[in-house]
Amino acid sequence: MVRTPEHRAALEAVVLSQFSTARPCDRKANKPPGQAALAERARLIGAAGTEPSIDLDEIANVIALAFPGTTQVSA
Repeated sequence: MVRTPEHRAALEAVVLSQFSTARPCDRKANKPPGQAALAERARLIGAAGTEPSIDLDEIANVIALAFPGTTQVSA
């Protein structure tokens, strides 16, 4: 792409105007979920349990189905 010197200068001015020397925004605190979030989670999950669980054997079966011959499936 060929740009004229004026176009290059205008583009450079726009890009450089977006920078700031101001202090960056504060990061959001990593707080545990509140009571409302926990209650909604319990409503959605129901009797499935209070802690998330991962069945690695089930994940291995899914991978074996997706990529046949690349993994060993546990019996």
